[in-house]
Amino acid sequence: PKRQVVRDYAGFDTWDSCVRAHRVFGVDKAVLVSQGFHIRRAVALCRAAGIDAQGVAARDPHDVTWYYGATREILAAPKAAL
Repeated sequence: PKRQVVRDYAGFDTWDSCVRAHRVFGVDKAVLVSQGFHIRRAVALCRAAGIDAQGVAARDPHDVTWYYGATREILAAPKAAL
């Protein structure tokens, strides 16, 4: 349902958004929708933040935005491992 969709406009990064979802919005269970290159890390970070998270990869074209995001994902992965 549309009322169940929550966007976090104040989240600085994926970890921050997961923590805010749990602490600020009271989210305990979530279905995350993101780009395929990002969804595994997003699910792992939300689970670490205390959310029972499942992920769905959105279909997206491999345009310039996709390549930028994929490159950013490579650089963000070590931060998530901490």
